[in-house]
Amino acid sequence: MTESDVPSGDYISLALIKNAVLDFFSLIFRGLDFIIDAISYKKILFFICCIAGLLAGYGYHYLHPAYYETEMIVYQNDLTRKAFYEIINNLDNLLLSQSYNGVASELHISPAVSGKILHIEAVGVNNESLSTDTSTKAGLTFKIQAKTNDKSIIKPLQTALLNYLNNNPYIARVKEGEKKIYRDKLQFINLEQQRLDSLKEIYNRTLATSMRMPTTFYNNALDPAELYRQSSALDNQKEAILRWFNYESEAVVLVDGFKIPANPQSASVKIPMAIGLAAGIVLGLLLSLLAAIKNKVAAG
Repeated sequence: MTESDVPSGDYISLALIKNAVLDFFSLIFRGLDFIIDAISYKKILFFICCIAGLLAGYGYHYLHPAYYETEMIVYQNDLTRKAFYEIINNLDNLLLSQSYNGVASELHISPAVSGKILHIEAVGVNNESLSTDTSTKAGLTFKIQAKTNDKSIIKPLQTALLNYLNNNPYIARVKEGEKKIYRDKLQFINLEQQRLDSLKEIYNRTLATSMRMPTTFYNNALDPAELYRQSSALDNQKEAILRWFNYESEAVVLVDGFKIPANPQSASVKIPMAIGLAAGIVLGLLLSLLAAIKNKVAAG
């Protein structure tokens, strides 16, 4: 035998590959046979687990009945959207823990109404989560979404949420201070406008009198252009303050309110029952395999 005829240590023959593949499939089929035997050995237990899974899935669907979902669009003037997300999320955590009396106390509604609220969340206008929002700009819009099992509480819930956000102790203090400043400014502007109106009236009377005097008389005590410039500037300031009172005097301003859906939404019963059946099959299979292995060990 020449050196070239001696197989190297890395040589893999076709027969070796064939035997490996056959052994692999043999192992799979033996495993399947054992699983089938285990299920046959404890078929009653297996079917009980499957039925229990289906019942559990149906029970989950029954405990989560149809609901009404709605949303309103608001924009913020002071706190960030992330801050409002956290405020709303704290309310939702009370709902998750079924602390309906706490929700009722915060929103100033009855526990009977708060018990019908299923979920509240603040999201972006494109339904993106605000939990990681980093924007610090004011005047940005976001949405408040709500789920309830009674559509009659949707409008009262909208009012309660807006009042809750705008009457936050910190926000209320900030807004009250701003309102006092703007009221004082508005009062000052009104007094200045009255003074300018009086000066305009004096000027007009003086002008009418001077027209009856000789042409050599000229009164330059008042500059009419300056009067009207001051009057225009005060009008602009007053308009800005009134705009603030209309649109920015509240921390959260409603853009588009909750709409009342005509029909409730409901998750399909097929999904929870399919999940329950899958869980029942897995549980039944595990219990059947354990019973079969225990029986095989006991037999020797």
